[in-house]
Amino acid sequence: MSRWTMVLIVLSVLWTPGCEPEDEEEAGWRTEVVDTMHEGAGVRTIIGYDEDGKLYITFSGSVRQAMFDGEAWGVEELVGSTGPYGAYPDMAMHEENGPAVSYRHSSEDELRCVYVEDGNRKDELIAEGDIGGATAVGFQDNTEIPVLARWHNDGWGGNDPTGINLHYHWRDDLIWLDEVVDSEEGVSIGKVLAMDVHRLTPYIAYHVAQPGILRWAWRQDQQWHTEDITEMDQQDDGTFIDLALDSDDRPHLVFSGNNAHAYAYYDVDGWQFEDGASLYAHGALALDGEDRAHVVSAQFQGYVLFYSVYDGVERVTHEELKTVDGEQLAGAYGSITLDADGNPHIAYQDFENDQLMHAWYTPE
Repeated sequence: MSRWTMVLIVLSVLWTPGCEPEDEEEAGWRTEVVDTMHEGAGVRTIIGYDEDGKLYITFSGSVRQAMFDGEAWGVEELVGSTGPYGAYPDMAMHEENGPAVSYRHSSEDELRCVYVEDGNRKDELIAEGDIGGATAVGFQDNTEIPVLARWHNDGWGGNDPTGINLHYHWRDDLIWLDEVVDSEEGVSIGKVLAMDVHRLTPYIAYHVAQPGILRWAWRQDQQWHTEDITEMDQQDDGTFIDLALDSDDRPHLVFSGNNAHAYAYYDVDGWQFEDGASLYAHGALALDGEDRAHVVSAQFQGYVLFYSVYDGVERVTHEELKTVDGEQLAGAYGSITLDADGNPHIAYQDFENDQLMHAWYTPE
């Protein structure tokens, strides 16, 4: 073996996808394939870091989880196939135990959650019977036991949202309790549920299909309170919502549906909205240390992936940061997180090639 062959081998070992030598990189977006998508996969992706700096992506279809440990991606199937449109998972990160994943087990009509308690990972049954589409999960005061939200299909059939209402679950000792958050008929189904938790207060944002309203709810003094935010189209198809709380516990939202996309946040004067909606879908957001919102979305026509940063409702994104993946059909179902340096990492589906993708931005 020649000296040059040995040098090439050493260099190939030192480089792994998503972990390139920083001194040789130019500023810009990088993308890589994480996994080949499966039938029904990609209805949702959720990306996030644990306290040890490991990057996780949970995605639907058969509810799979990818983890990048700094050297390579590994993919694990958390549960078997649950239907042609996936199991609507959500993921929340525990400070010590890592990710908890909620999901709907379609074939068994169950709400389940994979999480770690006392050092042991379990796949626990939370509720069964008339389980709706979307699920959401979070932690209160960083206890080991998660809290969950989900739709309830009380008499639902086809695409008629009549009879759909919103439920919340928390565990008292060993018993999972079920609370009705919103029982108004017409509360929507599908991919339109987001939850964040501050200490003991859960916040939920969701879509009411009839009469077409974006609404949020919060639990205070053991009671649920709801408030309408703005009007939305009645049609559920294509509607996505994401929610995050800033350092002052103010909610920030991105929501999209029927060829409209908007960013909003709550302050002392009420809800403030992005100036003008545009043709984007599948919005998701993450907040940085200055409470600026980093938003990923896709064009409805072509699903080209875009990234923006908001300071208040004003976009402050530089031009070179806007387009993440310019390929057609390569930007659906995006989710976003920030690394320790505040740089964005995005998970999304490449429709054209049936792949789960990871994109990240490398600054100068």
